[in-house]
Amino acid sequence: SEKLALARYFHARLLEIDGFDPGPEPDLSVVAFRYVPKDGDADDFTERLLKHLQQEGRVMFSGTRIDGTFFIRCAILVFRTHLRHVDQAIDAILDGVAQLHD
Repeated sequence: SEKLALARYFHARLLEIDGFDPGPEPDLSVVAFRYVPKDGDADDFTERLLKHLQQEGRVMFSGTRIDGTFFIRCAILVFRTHLRHVDQAIDAILDGVAQLHD
């Protein structure tokens, strides 16, 4: 139940940040989200964001397509994952978006 609560927290945080499509509210501890830039292709940007996050190595995400649209998948499964880790993941995502916008 803690991991589901963390996934819902992650989803709610992204919902508050301009530019993010956090996908549907999670029923499991997995959130599919994407970034939709004001200009350009959202799928392309989200794929580049995922590659950036994977290369940086601060957090580990995977990608998926839902109805042809690319999303980053955050799966909160490890028993050692807690609120501070979710906040760190969000910070890494925001840093990645800022770097890709430069």
